[in-house]
Amino acid sequence: MYNSVFIETFGCQMNVLDSELVKINLKKSGYKVVNHNMKADIILYNSCSVRSLSEKKIISRLGHLKKRKKNKNEIIIGILGCMAERRGKNILKNNKHINFLVGPNHIDEIPDLLKKAEKNIKNVNIVLDKFKERNIKKKGNSFLKDLNVFDTVRNNTKKKNFKAFVRITKGCNNFCSFCVVPQTRGPEYHKDPDVILKEIFHLVEKGVKEVILLGQTINHYSFIKNNIRISFADLLDQIHKEVPNLLRIRFLTSHPKNFSDKILKVMSSNDRICNYLHIPLQSGSNRILKLMNRGYKVEDYLCLINKVKKKIPSISIFGDMIVGFPSETNEDFQKSLNLLKLIKYRNVFIFKYSERSNTIASKYFIDDITINIKKERHELMLKLQRKITLSKKYELMGKKVLVLVEKSFKIEQVDNNLVFMKQKIILSGRTMGNDIIHFNGFHSMIGQTALVKITKINDLMIFGNLVKVF
Repeated sequence: MYNSVFIETFGCQMNVLDSELVKINLKKSGYKVVNHNMKADIILYNSCSVRSLSEKKIISRLGHLKKRKKNKNEIIIGILGCMAERRGKNILKNNKHINFLVGPNHIDEIPDLLKKAEKNIKNVNIVLDKFKERNIKKKGNSFLKDLNVFDTVRNNTKKKNFKAFVRITKGCNNFCSFCVVPQTRGPEYHKDPDVILKEIFHLVEKGVKEVILLGQTINHYSFIKNNIRISFADLLDQIHKEVPNLLRIRFLTSHPKNFSDKILKVMSSNDRICNYLHIPLQSGSNRILKLMNRGYKVEDYLCLINKVKKKIPSISIFGDMIVGFPSETNEDFQKSLNLLKLIKYRNVFIFKYSERSNTIASKYFIDDITINIKKERHELMLKLQRKITLSKKYELMGKKVLVLVEKSFKIEQVDNNLVFMKQKIILSGRTMGNDIIHFNGFHSMIGQTALVKITKINDLMIFGNLVKVF
């Protein structure tokens, strides 16, 4: 009898949400979710394909499981998510011990796949969409499976959380030349706003205080209802007005293309919408942006950022950058560094270009930047951004900030410059602008809002003293 499941998640917040929903669905089907693969007889990897490193980690995990399965044939192994969709049967060539592959649009079928695997442990079941690059635009949404019902499986659970992801769109129509998302998650699909609101209402009734709206390109959200188009700005405003008990609304990820003034107006006029914006640039060179098929120029991006800062002076802007894209010159790279100095992001996620098969870049561009140059540029950009991030942190010194307390941990050694309570419990909370603050307190404060005065800052952390709990 197979009843214990271990799930390891790789990649983005969308995958984190998918794994959460899979766990709930499996529990409803009678399975027990465990926290270590050695305790499980069912092992699932929710995979990511955006970068090669994530796929390599999963292949490594599968290598270890091959030895284990040779000694104990009873375990079931499943690969779900983007890597399964992208690589399909090719994963099985050196990993014949896998029992099933399932794409991200079919994760609701995992209980059925497990039953099939239990009946015949040697069979391999494959449930994928096999999206075909640019021609998926022509097919529209009609062939996509509607996961609205699956997304709401949390509505009937008793578990209390104070933060929750809520998917409002899935898929992507942008076709950036380096990206596999259109192949793995398909074209954009936007959920009915009534379904989204109902899901948020249920979460808030259970104690959720912060909702993070998710979408590969969230500002593209658009839904026609009663012949009226509901935009992302409309949805944001509706959530803020109709769910007054929701303490915080956060969203990601935005695309610089088509980010409307109306969104900024809604953000600036509604105080429970976080002053946080994750809006990737990817490169400071117009030549590289054109090769990436990003759909905007540096000048357009800077115009948008200036508008954002003017409309919301307290905004925390986060970005993404790629170094070592095919044909990137030293001049192109220097332009990217110059943009970091000019924009002064709160933080930037920096990635070395990783060629993905069947993307436009892999077909038409030669990956001609050596790994050593990629590493060198990556380190230079990280070093610059660390300085910028630290300077942004120092703006908080001595100020009082509101944080939503997320977790606690015990410490064994105490910094002599800080005053902590005797039980050595350190709390970690997040501001509206997404700064993580550490301060002393009690475990019972998790999920509450606290006012904290910032007392110390270093390269890695921001520390403060508790002033008040709400």
